[in-house]
Amino acid sequence: ELGRNQWRRYNFSLRNPGELIPDEDDNATTFNLLSVSLEENSSRYPIPYVTPPGIIRQQQQVSNGQNVLNNEQALSIQICNLDAGNAKGVFKSLGMDLRQFKEMKMFIHAEGTDATPLKDKDLRAFIRLGSDFVSNYYEYQIPLKLSPNGNSDPELVWPEANRMVLKFDELIQAKTKRNATGASFAVPYIVEDALGNFIKIVGNPNLGDVKMAMLGVLNPKKTPNDVTDDGAKKCGEVWFNELRLSNLDETGGYAALARMD
Repeated sequence: ELGRNQWRRYNFSLRNPGELIPDEDDNATTFNLLSVSLEENSSRYPIPYVTPPGIIRQQQQVSNGQNVLNNEQALSIQICNLDAGNAKGVFKSLGMDLRQFKEMKMFIHAEGTDATPLKDKDLRAFIRLGSDFVSNYYEYQIPLKLSPNGNSDPELVWPEANRMVLKFDELIQAKTKRNATGASFAVPYIVEDALGNFIKIVGNPNLGDVKMAMLGVLNPKKTPNDVTDDGAKKCGEVWFNELRLSNLDETGGYAALARMD
């Protein structure tokens, strides 16, 4: 359910959380929210839209008894002149208890522009889950692999490296580790997982009451030890598709009610 009308642009700063973005800074960065679909963008240039691997289009029965395939689409975020260390995102209300599930999955596609070519891992896609986007949230960042131009192979348009498989147990373990070290809740705590993706925790988020979700694109801040990052502004387009929960925990349990006089 990544329809464009369900998601709203986040108009506050993600570089300095919670602050309003000054007009001159907001106008300096291009930030467009679009939708791309199989029926409208299958001949798109330079990379045509294709259905992600293993995804089957839904069928709908019409009045004459025939089955019609529904359109398959994804959410697209276009950014340009995005400063190092800055991010842009879109959000929606959730109000869900995610503790019954073990994983959250999503397909992600990334491509550069002709004006400013990108390299792999120049941009990161992220998902943020929490009660708010400033003080209490989990965030999962994925360094993006770019798709080659002129190719319609689903395995290349939606590469394996960009497929998000967020294990909720890893979020809980990272939070437990942070709490054991006595680190400040107000300072972002970041760890790298086995896949080379990053888990970020701020405050005291709770998977049992996830009020909001954010999807976005981050231009990582250059660090002194990273010789591959030029620290320049970046332009690109990122597609998000098939955000879903999986591995429902069906373990049996017990419940009891006791009273003592």
